[in-house]
Amino acid sequence: MPMDLELWQVERCAASHRVRRRLCELALAYLARPVPVAREDRAELEHATGVSPVFVAGSEIIAGE
Repeated sequence: MPMDLELWQVERCAASHRVRRRLCELALAYLARPVPVAREDRAELEHATGVSPVFVAGSEIIAGE
């Protein structure tokens, strides 16, 4: 059963870019979800996950600096 992968990210974020590049290198399909650039507009995502941007693999939330 394939795992659903989602990357909640700001398009110009360097960390998000590295994750997108690696996912492409691994030929993994994922859903890129836009996150507002302004931190104050990210309240819903940060409330749900505790962080922003964030990578979600199935039901596991993976975050890092």
